[in-house]
Amino acid sequence: MKEEGLLQIYGQAWEHAPAIIVGSADGLRRLAALLLRAADSDPRACVQEKWFYPADGEGYRIYAMRATKKELEGVARQYHDNGIEPSDQEKDALVKLVFGAEESTTPG
Repeated sequence: MKEEGLLQIYGQAWEHAPAIIVGSADGLRRLAALLLRAADSDPRACVQEKWFYPADGEGYRIYAMRATKKELEGVARQYHDNGIEPSDQEKDALVKLVFGAEESTTPG
């Protein structure tokens, strides 16, 4: 397994739980550079970096963007183990915030 782009992100399972990011020096530096680009970009400009790899080698992209608290109200919550599935409306709000109004998670 190569070390280039090695990065595993474990999101919050519930409120107040830690988020954990683990990776190689290269993966962590690339993530830091991506976050700085997002912080310095125009509001709502989505920046991306590809390819990151967890230990299993399955590559993925990371998207990052600046947003205000108001823009994040009503979008899907980030917790993944609380047994509460976000509604289609909450999922759509997050997708539209990141990718623009033309995208949707619901069919139709």
